[in-house]
Amino acid sequence: MAASTKDAKLVLIGEQVNITNPKNQSLGRIFGQVTDETRNTIQIMTKNGKKTVIKDQVEIMIQNKKINGKDITGRTEERIKQ
Repeated sequence: MAASTKDAKLVLIGEQVNITNPKNQSLGRIFGQVTDETRNTIQIMTKNGKKTVIKDQVEIMIQNKKINGKDITGRTEERIKQ
């Protein structure tokens, strides 16, 4: 399921996310709160510490919606302007 325009405008910082289907299988499943976001990555605080994930290599479950990371690549302020 591709992200809609509304989903692409989500602000991720502070949200609880679940990372699914990573291209890098060593990441496994990651669940936690987003603490930082850059153009290409998100940083997630998990119970085992901070993890940095490349957006376009994962699917993100947020607010019961599955979003392809490629659809939210870019800075938050640039996505919101669209």
